[in-house]
Amino acid sequence: MSFLSKILQAFSRKPKIDAFHSEKPIFKYKLIHEFARHPKKAHKTDSGYDVTSCEHKIINAGDWKAVKTGVQVEIPFGWEIQIRPRSGLALNKGLTILNSPSTIDSAYRGEIILVIVNHGKYSYNVTPGDKLAQMVLCPVFDVDFVEVGDISTLTERGEKGFGSSGVNDQDLIPTKNEFNSRT
Repeated sequence: MSFLSKILQAFSRKPKIDAFHSEKPIFKYKLIHEFARHPKKAHKTDSGYDVTSCEHKIINAGDWKAVKTGVQVEIPFGWEIQIRPRSGLALNKGLTILNSPSTIDSAYRGEIILVIVNHGKYSYNVTPGDKLAQMVLCPVFDVDFVEVGDISTLTERGEKGFGSSGVNDQDLIPTKNEFNSRT
């Protein structure tokens, strides 16, 4: 079997995560408000489940508010929920999740509350049923941290951090002469 065949075979199998993670976990939730809506995916292939507001609120430009969803959760041990922004709201209205992605741990048993910030130019009127965020269910692994005397820096990146890969891929941009010779 060729190397490529082995790679393709490995990616075609369903992943076994570990002993704490079943292939299709059950997340329990309860609607605790009259205007609460079930978390749901817009499309079967989506990663995130839409979560909606169950209350009216005005979020002024430059301000942020806690917005209730009316959804109370019971997350299985070994999992977390990450609350993430919706790209359309971010692009079109300047709304996002302030502490994105926010983590909801498995021991939490309260209501999902969204911290929405308005980076836009205008106030945003939140109404019940507004899709304000998405929740993504993620496995959490219990690991052992080991303190050592030295950390290997024998990688291409090493200790280079903030901005180390640059801000523009100049190799992809044709020079004026290259551009003119193509036309």
